[in-house]
Amino acid sequence: MKKVLFLLVLCLGFTFVTASAEEEKALTRSDFCTQMYSIVKYMDPFGELEITKSFDDCDAKAVNLMLSAGIVNGVGDNKFNPDEAITREEATAIFGRFCKSINFPANLSEFEYVDHAEISDWAKDDVYSAYYCGIALNPESDTFEPKATVTATTVDKNTIWLYVMYTGNEYPPATDN
Repeated sequence: MKKVLFLLVLCLGFTFVTASAEEEKALTRSDFCTQMYSIVKYMDPFGELEITKSFDDCDAKAVNLMLSAGIVNGVGDNKFNPDEAITREEATAIFGRFCKSINFPANLSEFEYVDHAEISDWAKDDVYSAYYCGIALNPESDTFEPKATVTATTVDKNTIWLYVMYTGNEYPPATDN
């Protein structure tokens, strides 16, 4: 079983890649949350979440569940800008807050991205939390490219990797249906 999980992790990879015109379309902020939530909902304590907060400009269930859990922040004035492309720093910060919320074990080390100064101050702590948990590694480079966008494939790879590493189970989980 551990060999299967290890191979799955190797196959999925660990990197956020910059979306180009030839690759998938950049993911919106709302689609990112919906896609991430479709996987993390199987992880405790996220199966029991209830909406206790919501954004004025977004009624997507996944977004407002993640807001209620303290994982998603808006852009100010109770707005989320759901149709805007999500940047790498925004997506990674959400992963970082999620990792902290489930007490995911982090591999702390001295590391700083080459383009550290380009990462927004509000995102730095969460970006590095995600990095220390194995999210958003870029083995080809020490750069982060915080303003780059992310794609659905990239989010799936990182979310499934996090699910497998946290639960020790294969994805998708077995269901009773």
